[in-house]
Amino acid sequence: MRSLGGVIGHVADGNNLLCGMASGDKAAPNPVNEKKTTRADLVAALKASFAACDKVFAATTDANATAPVDFFGQKQTRLGMLAFTKSHIDKNALQPGDVPASNRDKPRNRSSSHRPTGTHQVGKAG
Repeated sequence: MRSLGGVIGHVADGNNLLCGMASGDKAAPNPVNEKKTTRADLVAALKASFAACDKVFAATTDANATAPVDFFGQKQTRLGMLAFTKSHIDKNALQPGDVPASNRDKPRNRSSSHRPTGTHQVGKAG
């Protein structure tokens, strides 16, 4: 089971990888943030990863949303990669095994955004 810090680092690493792929970079998995242990380092890594993704989302237009990108040897669209990135964030937000048993039965608001800053909107071509 991952620690909370491990989950946060994993999300940051995933953002960097997946948003990098969406922008067309030849990104390779690099779990550097997953190994961080201090709150300050994890918060900085998460903020930086969301800032990097925000740039990719902001640069996505109607014209380039369907551009093909490489996803581990398979072709995916830029917008598809960004949607996958969002699902990766949601999937890793909280897993039943990540919280103590005493907290598992408490209701969680899953409808709110798990992102610490901003919202992602696809830009309009024009």
